[in-house]
Amino acid sequence: MKIIEVETTEARKTIKILGIKVSWKLKNNILQNHREFKPVYFPSNRFLNYMNDKNYSNNERKWYIQQVFIRDVGYFPNLDNPKTFNEKIHWLSLNYHNPLITTCVDKYALKQYIIDNIGDKYVVPLIGVWDSVEEIDFEKLPQKFAIKVNWGDGERFGFIIKDKSTADLDYLKSQLSDRLQPWQNGYYHSFFWGYKNVKPKIIAEKYIEQPNGKLDDYKLYCYNGKHKHTLICTDRETKHTRYINM
Repeated sequence: MKIIEVETTEARKTIKILGIKVSWKLKNNILQNHREFKPVYFPSNRFLNYMNDKNYSNNERKWYIQQVFIRDVGYFPNLDNPKTFNEKIHWLSLNYHNPLITTCVDKYALKQYIIDNIGDKYVVPLIGVWDSVEEIDFEKLPQKFAIKVNWGDGERFGFIIKDKSTADLDYLKSQLSDRLQPWQNGYYHSFFWGYKNVKPKIIAEKYIEQPNGKLDDYKLYCYNGKHKHTLICTDRETKHTRYINM
């Protein structure tokens, strides 16, 4: 087993993993005593794709994916005869539309799918689910919780609240409300088909951590039903270190 340690001490760093170039941005995901409102500028790429998707051909979606791909990953993808992991993921987005993918990317629907198939001990307990920010009674939420919108990924769509009494709940509401807008659907970022038919929800989950106060995140890479590689993410609030077993 070969272990590679990666530290994202810079705002953006590109590394090569499993023959794939991956770019990450280091961001602080904790909403504690700050108000850094970021204005929404229109038209954004997501908004334009949302407004025009019905008029796009598959070739136009392919062109857009190529442009985002070379900007974020660093090389021009072959989406007709994919070889790398990232190329194959985008080939599937364009050509393979299994409804189960929609269930699996939906952070709310996936919970029930896991419960139905292997049991509730494999999911983080759900505190609540809502269709809008206005429905949330923050008074009834515990002091610590995680809250997210189900149809996107990354730090833009999920927030960790460690102390509700000091968190800026107005800022949190504004962010959640923005992420519920239809053009924020992950599909419109790079036409990842799986997200397209997800119904937007806000979900709150139980706050979990290890005895040391941190939480390591394990991501298992499976190929043809077999586990091959594991990505371990640690120190998310500081340097965000990643370990990859090859």
